[in-house]
Order: sequence, then C-alpha cells, then structure tokens
Amino acid sequence: MGGNHDNGSVKSSITIQYSLNTKGDQIRTEKVTGSWTPDPGFGLKDRKVEIYSGGGLPSIIKKAPTTNSYSYSTGWGFQTKPPQNSLTSPRVLAEVKYQLSGTGSAWLKLTHWVDLSGI
Repeated sequence: MGGNHDNGSVKSSITIQYSLNTKGDQIRTEKVTGSWTPDPGFGLKDRKVEIYSGGGLPSIIKKAPTTNSYSYSTGWGFQTKPPQNSLTSPRVLAEVKYQLSGTGSAWLKLTHWVDLSGI
C-alpha cells in the first residue's frame, strides 16, 4: 500500500509493506520505504518519519533520515486489526522542510500521511 504527494516543489512517496494472518483479523506492518524528490533549486532539511503500529496505544518508530530516501523494517508481530479509520490503523507520517535555495525565504514544511484504514 502506498501513496504519493506532490506540492509543486517537493514530491513525497511512501510505501507500507504489510501482511494479514490467514483469518484476516490480524495485521503486521513489516517495512516502510519512501523518498522525497525536490524540484530543481530546492533544498531539504529536518527529515522525519514516524511509523505507527495502529490500535489505541500503538508502538511507534521515529526516525530522522539524513538522505532523501529511507527504508525501515519494524520487527513487529501480528496484532489485532484495529477499526478502519486513519487514527487507529497502521500508518506512516513523513515530513520534510524545504526552501528555494539561495533566496533566504522561509523554510516550509511538507507533511505526508499514508494509512492502512482501507485494508
């Protein structure tokens, strides 16, 4: 399951690799990959990725990638599949600040969210 977001200055891509048990009532987030691709002339900083296992008290992995691509395995086991909504489903948040290089303009933030609520 994945998603792309393009705000006209930076493109963000997130892919969540997951599996369901044979009964389909448990889910496991296995791996998250993604990237940011700035348009020419834009600089990026303060990259952040947060991976949530889902449920009422989710496990959370917080990372600060130093490059424009990332790949993280969770090591999580199966858990009861939570209700299908974006706040309790397994999900990933990716943020990055961007600026038109050499202009001294303010740094803006791109926020991109992908969840498994439709699974």
